[in-house]
Amino acid sequence: MIFSLFNVKRQFFKPPINNTIMNKKYFLIIFIVSTFILNFAWENLHFPLYAGNNIGINSYWLLMIYASFIDLVYILSAYFLIALTSKKLNWDLNLINIILFITILIIFSLLTEIRALSTGRWSYNPGMPVIFGLGVSPLVQLAVTGILAFFIARKISSKL
Repeated sequence: MIFSLFNVKRQFFKPPINNTIMNKKYFLIIFIVSTFILNFAWENLHFPLYAGNNIGINSYWLLMIYASFIDLVYILSAYFLIALTSKKLNWDLNLINIILFITILIIFSLLTEIRALSTGRWSYNPGMPVIFGLGVSPLVQLAVTGILAFFIARKISSKL
């Protein structure tokens, strides 16, 4: 009798299924999609700030998709670098991690801009605001879109 009561009690008070793994999966999917969409929008908005952008419509869309995908790779790399250092895929949202995330993304942006400008891969129109010869828009793009995508994914995945 005691054994059967124990089984009933154990089944009745069984802890709920842990949805943390599912939320992590949703978080990453939402993070990836929102990162791509935000960077696609940013790339389209600041495209006129670059010189030599007289390309056909098909080439334009392929360039926007390619650039947005590269931006996604940079942002995911920064995200996973912090996940490795914190030993958590779904790392804590604290000031140190946010500053580290932004710093990594700005470093990626700096290196990309310096390399592209020095090799002649692209140049700026006079309308591009610059700091030390580097465009402000591309320098802040990854940090802004990465943080926005992070918060969007956190918000949406916490409701799933």
